[in-house]
Amino acid sequence: MLKALFTLLLTFTLLGAADYPRLFSRLGTPLYEADKTFMKIAKEVSPQTEIEAYHQHAEKSRSAGLVIESSELPEIDAIEAYHSSLRELQKKHDKVIASLQTRLLQAIDGGDYATFLLMVESRLDPLFEDEIVKERSVLFYTEHASLDENTYMQKMEESLRKMEAVSDEATVPTDSLVLLSASWCRACKQAKAYLDEHAIAFTEYDIENSRQGMQLYKKYKGYGVPMMIIGDEHRTGFNAAWLKERSAH
Repeated sequence: MLKALFTLLLTFTLLGAADYPRLFSRLGTPLYEADKTFMKIAKEVSPQTEIEAYHQHAEKSRSAGLVIESSELPEIDAIEAYHSSLRELQKKHDKVIASLQTRLLQAIDGGDYATFLLMVESRLDPLFEDEIVKERSVLFYTEHASLDENTYMQKMEESLRKMEAVSDEATVPTDSLVLLSASWCRACKQAKAYLDEHAIAFTEYDIENSRQGMQLYKKYKGYGVPMMIIGDEHRTGFNAAWLKERSAH
């Protein structure tokens, strides 16, 4: 009896000393680790309100998980509730990451290297899972690389270059029009309206949300949108005369 009690107390002590519950650890541990990182940067980078809400949920879930593991015979309902809580925490995690990605791109657009570097040094891998965010971050870093050497960004740059090396080179069909655009571009909307009105077939790529679009934009050394491409010829800005001349060939 005493041996069993000692074993139970030792188990309880070890579990209580653990940072995170082992129950559903594959889902839970990354979320708890993210909470620590979010809290580190919350004072410097928005969205503080979302991060605080995430932190409160994470702490509540973590406590519930540890209580379950310390129970000799936890109830099934408690386990299911804990799993449900983790799924909800995952949704909040994704929202925080999306908000942080927006803040990261704002820093890039505004040339705010200090904020950019703060977010990079958080080493939040999900922040850079989006290929467009990763490419823009690497490009921004290389433009400021003389200011410091960041191992995390250097590894990301190396990974990106390897990925680009094995990917197919962006190509343009020789018999069709490609329009490179951006969601904020008013001239792009006018160009598309003209093409639709005149029943001109075209393929559109958003340079900010399409890997193919960004590759083509780099390939033709783009400096603005809309950009029209037909075969190996391209033109920045929409020009109906240029389009008619090439469509006639």
